[in-house]
This record gives sequence, C-alpha cells and structure tokens, in this order.
Amino acid sequence: MTRDELRVLDALLVGNGYPDDVLDALLPHVAQYRELAAALRALPLGEVPNALVLPAGGRK
Repeated sequence: MTRDELRVLDALLVGNGYPDDVLDALLPHVAQYRELAAALRALPLGEVPNALVLPAGGRK
C-alpha cells in the first residue's frame, strides 16, 4: 500500500486528512495489520470444537 492509497482509504472511511508525515508513519502498521488479518482469516477455526473456543475474557 502506498501513501496515496492510504490517503484515499482514510478519506473514504474516516476523513481525518492526515499530513504526509503521519501517513508515512502509519504505513508500516497498516501493512502489518493487513498481513496479520490475512493470516487470521486463514486459520481453520471452523474445525475447532465449540467447547474449546471461549470468548475473550471468558471463564470456563
């Protein structure tokens, strides 16, 4: 993702109008998020029995 693509995404979703230096600082974090999101979507969570899946902060 480039700075201009991030600027377009910000304009569509949030509209903060960040300056170039802020967008440049955000780019590595956005790239890491996109990598991790793809990895999470690829996890075979449909194969895990429901008893083993607890909500975040849940107690057994």
